[in-house]
Amino acid sequence: MDYKFISEVQNDNRFGIVLPIQFDLLKTISVKDFPTEEIVTEINHFIFQNGNPDYIWLRIPNNPYLFHGIRLLIKVIKKALPNQKIGTYANCSILCNELAQKGLLECDFIAVNINSIEPSNFGKVNPCCTNLSLQELLEGMIRFKKNYNGHLGIYIMFFNGINDNMNNIKSLKNFLLDIKPDYISIGNYIGKGFEPVSEGFKRTLEQSFDQVPFDVIFTF
Repeated sequence: MDYKFISEVQNDNRFGIVLPIQFDLLKTISVKDFPTEEIVTEINHFIFQNGNPDYIWLRIPNNPYLFHGIRLLIKVIKKALPNQKIGTYANCSILCNELAQKGLLECDFIAVNINSIEPSNFGKVNPCCTNLSLQELLEGMIRFKKNYNGHLGIYIMFFNGINDNMNNIKSLKNFLLDIKPDYISIGNYIGKGFEPVSEGFKRTLEQSFDQVPFDVIFTF
């Protein structure tokens, strides 16, 4: 069977066998036309051939038109496979979207990306899919976390010359201490002509997050 939505299976040190579901083929689409049945058929075929993965992983695009369909997909998977773990990766703004929240609350693991909470550079390094203000976004994430019983990971990327400063480190650290994720991953963006952040800044990051009450993974 040729898969349209299942991409290459991954063996991850943290999550085990991960079955990724991609939504790259979908653009603006109505709930009626969302291919839930087709995606579930692919998942069932994979499981029949290979057994259950540790996680079915949904990489959720920055497209609010798809949120309702993805929420229904999560519900269908959980009903058909009640013991199957589901993980998602998305931009942080999805945690504040009402169409997505109910489905996300059923996920076992959520990984979101937020790179700055400084007003001066928030819009430059956080490609949000909504018109939320910075304050609305942070408050929405904290409210969501209070209702969420699964595991939350937060991914942070530093961009040389934009958000690699002490003010951003302090603001992010204070916010993370409020939201209390299960772990954070810290790296630096080197695509599209960006140079790595300085070695001194890397050491500052390591020192700043040395004794926080959650796991920290450095990827630079």
